[in-house]
Amino acid sequence: MNHISPFEQVLGLGIIGTLASIMNMNESLKFLILILTFVGMVIKIWEQVKKSEHFLPDLKKLWDKISQKK
Repeated sequence: MNHISPFEQVLGLGIIGTLASIMNMNESLKFLILILTFVGMVIKIWEQVKKSEHFLPDLKKLWDKISQKK
């Protein structure tokens, strides 16, 4: 039912957070909106990582490259 791409959802959350930081409002309300925006972005990114079938193999390859250089 949701026809908005994940990138556009995260972009929208970023825009909301940016507008909340610019607007003139109570600092505690501004902080709450920014925290909730950040949590929403983390949840959306985590959903995309869980759906990705290439994430874990790519992460293992990257870790092997990092650990070999030391």
